Amino acid sequence: MDNINSNLILLEKLSEQISDLITNNSFEKILALDSLRQSIIINIQSQFINNFQVRNKVKSLIKENQLMILISNKKLKELKNNHNKFNKRLEAYSFSK
Repeated sequence: MDNINSNLILLEKLSEQISDLITNNSFEKILALDSLRQSIIINIQSQFINNFQVRNKVKSLIKENQLMILISNKKLKELKNNHNKFNKRLEAYSFSK
């Protein structure tokens, strides 16, 4: 059971890191951390599929992961839109001179 606890602690730390990256609009490292999270979740699922408590925790982590993906995609889309608006303003200003 120590292995499962260490994996769950690692998952929690990875989730916190991803959340911090999203908060700071730093999306470059999220994919790698998320891939690591998903591989750990798959490993836990395969080893402890019959353990009800572990299965529920993994389901919770999967839902949390999906929510973070939605949030990061929304923030990324907003950043792109803002960037495009800025570029258009800059272009308009450049032509007016």
